[in-house]
Amino acid sequence: MEVLLLALTTILAVTSGQEFDEAYYNRLGPGYSYDYIGTPPTERFHTVSSLLECSGIALQRQSEFFTYNKVSRVCKNYSPKDIMTVVSTNDTNEISFYRCNGRNFYISHASNCTVDRGWLQIIESEGRCEYEKLARYPAILYSDATSSVIWNDGFALADSMAIFIRLRQQEYPDP
Repeated sequence: MEVLLLALTTILAVTSGQEFDEAYYNRLGPGYSYDYIGTPPTERFHTVSSLLECSGIALQRQSEFFTYNKVSRVCKNYSPKDIMTVVSTNDTNEISFYRCNGRNFYISHASNCTVDRGWLQIIESEGRCEYEKLARYPAILYSDATSSVIWNDGFALADSMAIFIRLRQQEYPDP
């Protein structure tokens, strides 16, 4: 029996009255964008300086979808209340994204399915890559080599994972 132990942590500091909504966006395939089903509401789109700024607006507004045009720099954020559909487009300058709620935790480097590599990845549901198509979810994938692995070339599956956090305790004088 092999045991996989990790020592890492993410610490989020949230004060009372604040909410923390974690999400990330995945890119829609090239040649596709979004369109309204029915009559489009009056939307105000923004001209921004970068894709990063556009994605920041999308997160702040909790947009389900957004598009960014690389030439005009127009950022279109769609409200969660909008009913949208995916449409084919010839505009190769427009990049479209959709929101993925929840946390996708991994220690790896991804660029495309054939060369994605890493040490650890938790797959929460079926994805587009072959290594993400598993019998059960969630699944804990890890490198059983002495270095990172290319996920498509093979990996080990863990039954469970334990994360231990050790805090350095400060010495306080007795009162």
